[in-house]
Amino acid sequence: MVSYYYYVRWRGSTTVLFSVGSSVRQGSCFSSVIFNMFNKFIVQLKLLDIGCHIGSVFVGCIMYAVDIILLCPSLRGLQQMIDTCCNVASLLSLEFNVKNLIA
Repeated sequence: MVSYYYYVRWRGSTTVLFSVGSSVRQGSCFSSVIFNMFNKFIVQLKLLDIGCHIGSVFVGCIMYAVDIILLCPSLRGLQQMIDTCCNVASLLSLEFNVKNLIA
């Protein structure tokens, strides 16, 4: 497993340095199926009309492999996004692994 270290800078504030690891198996035959399932998360979150935008582009949900990053300027909006993800996951019979959660 490879680890990279990052920090987030936003509105003049900077987070502490945190580690981001990568260990997801690439090239699985299920990649396109899983991508289409995860696309449902983005569609539902975009319909909420909350979360971060750059210009008119929705960037409130960033997905890479099996990781989901939710971005929202308010705690109430973020909670709505989390609730929506839980509802979509339930419909798809998926569960979130929160053991490696970074808050």
